[in-house]
Amino acid sequence: MSKKVKRWAIWQIVAAIVGCAVAAPALFWVSTLLDVDTGEQPADPLAPAPIMTISSLVTMLAMFATLLGILAIVWLVVRIRNDRIPAWEKQARKSRF
Repeated sequence: MSKKVKRWAIWQIVAAIVGCAVAAPALFWVSTLLDVDTGEQPADPLAPAPIMTISSLVTMLAMFATLLGILAIVWLVVRIRNDRIPAWEKQARKSRF
């Protein structure tokens, strides 16, 4: 007996793409709102700016959502392509190797 592989339905992959398409621009927008200059002069003008701020964290989350959306699109294309292959052709491919 072979185990049935649980695969995501196509609508679930599309829902993930839509979620990433909504989350990424929203997070980029929030990061611009958080990146407000207070106008205060630093004590040492040659001191480097802090690397990790809340704005940069939100920007990284937005980039992650963008990357996840791109991967989900590729996953959807591969999934649709594999679903269009007839069963007899899939069996022929497995038996050759």
